[in-house]
Parts: sequence; structure tokens; C-alpha cells
Amino acid sequence: MAEEIELKLALAPDLVGALRRDPTLKAQALKQPVTRRLFSIYYDTPDLRLSQAGMALRVRQIGKRFIQTLKVAGAEGGGLQQHAEFEQTVPSAQPDLSQIADPAMQRFLKKQKIAHRLVPVFSTDIKRRTWLLGVGGAEIEVALDEGEIQSGPHRMPLTELELELKLGAKEALYDLAIDLAGRRPFRIEWRTKAARGYQLFVGAEPEARRGSSITIERDATAKSAFGDIARACLAQFGANEVTAERGEDPEGVHQARVALRRMRALVTAYRHLMSDEVHGWLSGELRWLQQELSPARDWDVFTGYTLPPILKRLPDELALEHLKDEAQTLRREAYDTVRALFASPRYTLLLLKMGRVLEAGNWRAPAGSPEAAPLEEPIKRFADRLLAFRHRRLRKFGKKRESLSESDLHRLRLLGKKMRYSADFFRSLYAEKQVRRYFAAVAELQDRLGSINDAVVTHGLLQKLERRMPDSAEAAHAVGLVRGWQAAKIEQDLLGFAGVWKEFSEANPFWGKPRALDEDAV
Repeated sequence: MAEEIELKLALAPDLVGALRRDPTLKAQALKQPVTRRLFSIYYDTPDLRLSQAGMALRVRQIGKRFIQTLKVAGAEGGGLQQHAEFEQTVPSAQPDLSQIADPAMQRFLKKQKIAHRLVPVFSTDIKRRTWLLGVGGAEIEVALDEGEIQSGPHRMPLTELELELKLGAKEALYDLAIDLAGRRPFRIEWRTKAARGYQLFVGAEPEARRGSSITIERDATAKSAFGDIARACLAQFGANEVTAERGEDPEGVHQARVALRRMRALVTAYRHLMSDEVHGWLSGELRWLQQELSPARDWDVFTGYTLPPILKRLPDELALEHLKDEAQTLRREAYDTVRALFASPRYTLLLLKMGRVLEAGNWRAPAGSPEAAPLEEPIKRFADRLLAFRHRRLRKFGKKRESLSESDLHRLRLLGKKMRYSADFFRSLYAEKQVRRYFAAVAELQDRLGSINDAVVTHGLLQKLERRMPDSAEAAHAVGLVRGWQAAKIEQDLLGFAGVWKEFSEANPFWGKPRALDEDAV
């Protein structure tokens, strides 16, 4: 079994000629480039058991040779795709799973009854030009792929650069990618060819993805846990890029923003343990990303959740219909901003630099400094201290809840979100039953204050809509209806808030008593 570590960069077909002449590919090549045609057939069972297990099986024809490869998905994040590979030569394009020598893999394949149920599901036909480069002491195979994925009558063209680490440190992949992306507009390709092939086969559009559960080993340090959590956040963000760009499913932008908020909560939790330079840069860039995506989400909520119940109750109000039409126009403009963001060089370079920072580990405070010492402590000690601090802050602020303004209640909701994200990061370290009750109480606290957040955001949206509507009297009427509806909903939600707060107050902390509760340490 071998491990494959690669980074994919998509590019426009009309840039291929310029890329072939790129000075880095010429200056750092260890041998002459090679061009080959690769035709691969991917196999699975009719019910796609391999895909469901995170695997992809292909037989690739190179000249007269047939190479069978079974890939098993591994860690992801920062654009890196890591797989375990089982590769053998086979006599024909028909797979032969008996050639896989790994005992554990054989047990899985036999238990799932895979071998005798395999059928072709899609194929790839690619012209590949490869260079072997020396980059900072590492060896990287650069493959320029031009071709298509085909499943039945459906085809998906692809033009991408695949950077595969052959020898050396992972950050060398990012160094090369950053160098190349500094000269032409690449985009990170988050999906494997297999993932795109399966989408063609089942005829499905990409779906939004929620954050996957994070498992942190109990013997991990605060330093290693930061990398694990950050990679999970980046993987969630990248997995939602295609759906967000399409703009048809509101969950795409929503889940991308959730990933960013989780990442920002993590950076805040570690702010005293990070180098000032990286913390300042990362905080600013994450805030920029959030600001670019927020208008699309705000208009999604307004057009998809705020307006529909009002229109249902007041179907004859033409002013509301005109308000909705203007809101839909502004929503489309907001999604144009999202698409421009994803196509921008700043965006791609930011993600590549974030990936490099994680792999190189140079986000940390200087070694030997007092700030860096807590990074070497057991993760549970760090988590106990952080969770106790955030819980105490939330409780203290919430005690004033009866006298809080709308903006303060919004801040209370944000404190609840930080608490929830922190609990989610470290829940694998604690007994699940205890975590579940506390987690549910914090989630209910957030949801109950959701109408407050909607009102704060909607106030600004209504001002924009009022300026766009040509009939000022009609605009004022529509805006008044929406504000009145929201005021009643806020009042209704606040009536039940005392009970929700009581439930939260009675939820027992699931973390251990911290050895020291120092606000400067979190």
C-alpha cells in the first residue's frame, strides 16, 4: 500500500499553452516532460458500495499495460487530497480484486461481496503531460491533464494541473502552487476525478456539506489539535464551493459561512498561542471572506424564510410582491459577488497560503516563548480551560438578559455560537451523553435568539429595498408590514426565552475542572 498526496488546480483551457512555457516548469525540471494518453474505467457495485465506503476502483490503460488502483480516502483539508493506494498490474481492463494483498482490505471486500458484482460506472479519457520538479528539497510530479469524464451519454470536460508529492515535505506542494498561481488564474479543484465521475453517473448536482465530526486523540497536544480542527474547517468550506457558486441551493453559501465561522472561532481560541503576524493576517482574511459571502446568505434568508410566511398571510398585498421582486434582484447581484470571489486570484492564493501555514506549522508563537508553552500541553487540559472560560462568559452576559437591547441579544447569540463551536471541536474527548445535553441546550439558546439576528440583518436590507422601489409610499407600506411582522415574532420568541435560559443554566458542564482559568490563556 502506498500513500498519495496531491493538490489539484483547475485552469481554463486557453491557458494551457502559456502554462507549458511556464519558467518554473522549465527551470526546476529534473527530467524531460513526458506525454501519454490515459484511459481509465471506474468500477463499482450497482448500489455503489465502494463509493459509500470512500473508495474508488479503476483500471487504467497505458499503452498495452493495465494498472488496477483502489483508492481509499484519507485526511483532507487545505486543498490536499490524501489517499491510501493499492496498485497492481492486471491482464486486462477487467478488475481482479484477488491481486490486492492487504488482509484487512480483502476482508472488507469479501464481507461486502464486491468482486462478483462490479460494473463499469464511468470512464476518463485524458492526455497527460508530466514534469518531475525539484522544489525546496522535495520532488513533485506535475501532471497537466486535458480530457473528459464520461458516464453513459453524459460528459464533463476537465483541464487541471495535478501536483503529487513524491518526496519531501507537504508544504512544498503549496510553495509550487503559490508560485504558479501568482502568474495565472488557477482555482483549487476540491473534488477528485472519481467524485465528479460519480456525480455524472447518478445524475446529481453537487450538494451542500455540513461539517463532519472531528475526532481528536486523547494523547494529542493543543498544537496538533489546532491543525486537525483547522483542516476539517477548510475541508467543509471547500466542499461547499461548487454548490455556493451555483447559487441554487441556499445551503451552499450557508455551510461555507458556517465553516468560516468555525475557523474564526478556532483562531480566536488560539489567539494568544499564535504568532502575531499570522494571527493578524488570518483574522483579517477570514473576515474578508465572511463579508464577501454574507450578502448572499442575508438575501437567501430574507427571500426564502422571512418573506414567505408574510406573503402567505397577506396574499393580496402587491407592495410585498414588488418588495420580493427587488429582493430577488439583489440576491442575484449578491451571488455575482460570490462567483467573482471564487474566481479571484486573492481567494485562491489565500487558501493556498492557509494550507501552507497549517502544514509548515509556522502559525505558532515563537518556540521557547511563554506564549508557545501551552501548545505542548495535553489537549484535554487546554479544552477544559477554554470551555470553562467560554461557559463562564456566556453565563455572565446572559444574566443581564432581561435588560439587554436587540444588539446585545445578538451578541449573546454570538457568544452562544462560540461556545457551541468549541464544544463541537472537542466533544470526542468527553462522554457523549453528557456532551449531548449541554450541546442541545446551547443550540436551543441560539435558535431562540435567531429572530433577533434576522431583525438586525433585515433592518439594513429593508433600507436598501426602500431606496430601490420607485413608489416611495408603496415601499414604506411594504417595509412597515415586514417590520411589524418581525416585531411580533421577536416578542413571541422572547416570551419563551426564560425557559430556554433555565434549561441551559441547568445543563451540567461536561468538561473537567481546569487547572487554571486564566483569560489571557484562552
